[in-house]
Amino acid sequence: MIYEKIEKQIADYCAGTISRADFGELREWLDADPQNTEIFAGYLKAYKRSRVVALLGQMDEAAAWCDIVARLRRRRRRPLLCITAAAAAAALLLGISLFLLDRHNDTATAEFGMPGRSIAVLELADGQRITLDGGAAFSFAGGEGALIAGTEETEGMLIYEAGVYGDGETAAANHSIHVPVGGEYCVLLADGTRVRLNSDTRLHYPTRFTGQIREIYVEGEAYLEVAHDPARPFIVRTADATIEVLGTAFNVSAYPSDRATTTTLVSGRLAVAASGRREQIMPGQQAVVRAGEAAMTVRTVDTRSYVSWVDGVFEFEDMPLGEICTRLSRWYDVEFEFACSTACADKRFTGGTWKYVSLGDFLQVMEKAAGITFDVRDGRVIVNSQ
Repeated sequence: MIYEKIEKQIADYCAGTISRADFGELREWLDADPQNTEIFAGYLKAYKRSRVVALLGQMDEAAAWCDIVARLRRRRRRPLLCITAAAAAAALLLGISLFLLDRHNDTATAEFGMPGRSIAVLELADGQRITLDGGAAFSFAGGEGALIAGTEETEGMLIYEAGVYGDGETAAANHSIHVPVGGEYCVLLADGTRVRLNSDTRLHYPTRFTGQIREIYVEGEAYLEVAHDPARPFIVRTADATIEVLGTAFNVSAYPSDRATTTTLVSGRLAVAASGRREQIMPGQQAVVRAGEAAMTVRTVDTRSYVSWVDGVFEFEDMPLGEICTRLSRWYDVEFEFACSTACADKRFTGGTWKYVSLGDFLQVMEKAAGITFDVRDGRVIVNSQ
């Protein structure tokens, strides 16, 4: 029975859907016996092989899963192979997920860069600021209709309970929420739209929607599951683009430092407008609007690489190291500095990591697998070639 539970936890880990409680149990199981680490390494190696084949269109996910379980069970029936920490780490980095296998090597980066958490600052219409950190429940005075719930299901979520389009008596108020570097938060708007906010992100919105359109403003990165209402289109504005939605799930990244708005459509339909051009995009497509440029780029992408952060996973698909470091810096609230050549920052990787491990864990494995060194100095991470 215990192995069936571990199998399920490892499968959830690979898929990026494992809960924090199950993740804790999985780490305890790994620490309990060195052979468990070897089982885990073999499991992820099998997953990596199956995933690569699946990406090439030669195997569906169900077949990949069956292959993983079969390989794991066969490993339990015969003596375990000896896998070195370095070899296992390299396999995990190149696979779909990454886990620290050499956690007993205490280097300068081992305790550096703790993962982010659910935290945000809410600004009310009157300018009052409230730090959202923890599960305390309260509602706002003045009929602004919000509740911060303290249950396990709604921890880290700001919920607006007022009627979808107001009661006709109380005017809508304008709120804004800022998620700092090293944070994440979720807002459930009054119409039922769910907005997941990534680190270093601002969201401006009304407490209820009263007109013929539903409109919000995003600076940073957000994943939206928009409540369907064809009669009242949902509009997301950024500094460089306007996104028109009828009911869909999509990711928008509009960090000022990136000087671009990137919209990735998971399901449904939407249109992106910028510089006088309007493009409808389909699920699996991405529209990129760059600041100061009239052109808009529409391309087909693996959406999971752009939305996996919502499920607690950073997944990188052929991504430059420089971009990986930018994403990590926002979550772990650390600064990366490249002391190597431009070619080092342009080096591409496919892999990933669970968001809630320390940055030191991730950097140690990267060093072993990628021919790169990370040196922690005065709160910064210096990147160099080996």
